[in-house]
Amino acid sequence: MIYFKITNYLLEKKISSKYKKYNLFNRKAKLTLKDGIYDGEILNFTLNGKGEIRYFNGDKFIGNFSNGKKTNGKFEFSNGDIYEGPFNNNDKKEGKGIYKFKDGKKYEGNFKDDLIEGKGKLIYLNGDSYEGYFINGKKEGNGKYNFEDGDYFEGNWKNDKREGIGKYVYSKENEISGIWENDKLKEKIEEN
Repeated sequence: MIYFKITNYLLEKKISSKYKKYNLFNRKAKLTLKDGIYDGEILNFTLNGKGEIRYFNGDKFIGNFSNGKKTNGKFEFSNGDIYEGPFNNNDKKEGKGIYKFKDGKKYEGNFKDDLIEGKGKLIYLNGDSYEGYFINGKKEGNGKYNFEDGDYFEGNWKNDKREGIGKYVYSKENEISGIWENDKLKEKIEEN
């Protein structure tokens, strides 16, 4: 339920409809929602345009709304994480966005239904990075993990672990190609 507290409106002296006393259809408003306070533009008593929600739990969203739903903007979580990007009709992260974790990690890439999903790049605080595919927030499919020291692993991933055919290159000249299982080299593949 939305409780309306209009902070900026115009009273029109002559209104054609006997049912309208105020022109409140396209204005700025401050509204008390069930989970926070909205301050921004409304259209036909619906969150529409630019606005901000300060949630009672400490979260904050600044961005754009359409038909009462977040469409694109910056969501600051009370735990220190920050998401910038689009949202779907269910108010979940969807499409290309950036997520900055409070521990210093940063993800740039695709989201689906609030999860890291599809192609993206995850950068760790220590300088390591992973670029490839994700499913349900975990490394899955083809990807490349670059270590800060210049070493890297390129190959297949499953459930955040190296799985299947891959190549580990170390010391910029040596490499091990093989079949990986549960993040460990199971069998070397000799190249001719």
